[in-house]
Amino acid sequence: METNHNMLRLFVGAGVSPEVKTAAQEVRTESEGRAQFRWLKDEQLHCTVAFMKAVPEEMLGNLVAMFTEGYRRQAPFALEGGHWAWMPERFDVRMLWLRFGHSKPFAELVGQSQDWLDQVMALPQQRERPRAHVTICRTSQEIEPWPLVTPPPATMAVKELRLWQSVQPPGGGYEYRELARFGLGG
Repeated sequence: METNHNMLRLFVGAGVSPEVKTAAQEVRTESEGRAQFRWLKDEQLHCTVAFMKAVPEEMLGNLVAMFTEGYRRQAPFALEGGHWAWMPERFDVRMLWLRFGHSKPFAELVGQSQDWLDQVMALPQQRERPRAHVTICRTSQEIEPWPLVTPPPATMAVKELRLWQSVQPPGGGYEYRELARFGLGG
């Protein structure tokens, strides 16, 4: 049997609500002419739960099965305290996030996802302090942040997660291809 050594860049994340998409579109309109941003498309907006930089393609089926079973046992929850945040916070600002306050269910979901990946993958995945956020836009140059007028959505319900593949096309940037959906509490 031949082994396929194609490596996939994958992530699991929560898709966003229509309110988040609308607020992102309003911020885009509000920010026209301020800086050269790369705005994420509506269908690419997400809140990352787990990131997998290099996954052998032949492991994809096992990951989908593991996440399907595991996320079924997780209860839906809401992210609260939404606010705009220019990132990084201190200097060299290059991104705008819709950031949410600390969420115990989110932190537990991230930790559980990382535990599952440690069990399935040969090498432990990078562990980071979970910060629930949705990246709205990026720029390659440092910018001077400005106050945004558009009110951020205060909450975002998380009822399902999605597995995406992140692909870098020849023109640069990244495109996200949805591979699977996982209902929480299903």
